[in-house]
Amino acid sequence: MNYALNLGIVTGGGRTGKCSEQNLMREILRHRPFLIGILAGALVVASLGFFVVPFLGVFNISANGNAGPLDWWGATNMNSSLYWRTEDRAMPPEASEAKGLEHYRASCIICHGAPGISPAEWASHMQPRPPKLLEQETQEMSDGDLYYIVTNGLRMTGMPSFGQDHDEADLWNIIAFVRHLNQLSDLEKAELKQHDNPHH
Repeated sequence: MNYALNLGIVTGGGRTGKCSEQNLMREILRHRPFLIGILAGALVVASLGFFVVPFLGVFNISANGNAGPLDWWGATNMNSSLYWRTEDRAMPPEASEAKGLEHYRASCIICHGAPGISPAEWASHMQPRPPKLLEQETQEMSDGDLYYIVTNGLRMTGMPSFGQDHDEADLWNIIAFVRHLNQLSDLEKAELKQHDNPHH
């Protein structure tokens, strides 16, 4: 008996595809209790892991050393969170780089630095380390992503929520200046260097 007949597939009369699908469905239905059991068991294990792992202290929360699984999880979750929560917004034309410089100098440069200006010494010991905002990874983010981050902050990263004490215009001014970091004039660099940078 040929292989097709062994599988219960009729090879003649153009019914091969239909019979094959029917046999597959029968096999799935026959093993349905077993498959449901596997799925339920996996969900129970995942749920237990979610609640039990924090109590076991499996992941080291020290800011020393290299990035680990917890950092990967946080970065992945951040990207997914931005994908689902960020609105498709464009920077308004009235956003002011000059006004944004004032806010950046007062609140941002201490962690992120600027061209020719290092952040505070302790910022390099944070985990995750605050990014240099003039670099490609930040500059390629959408205006909507940047607005969400500046407005809401990022939990467990040291990035605060500026939306609590800045109005919408100020938030866009900050973003306008971030976009401008790669084109700073000598005068703007001199103004940024006037910030008070406590190294310790």
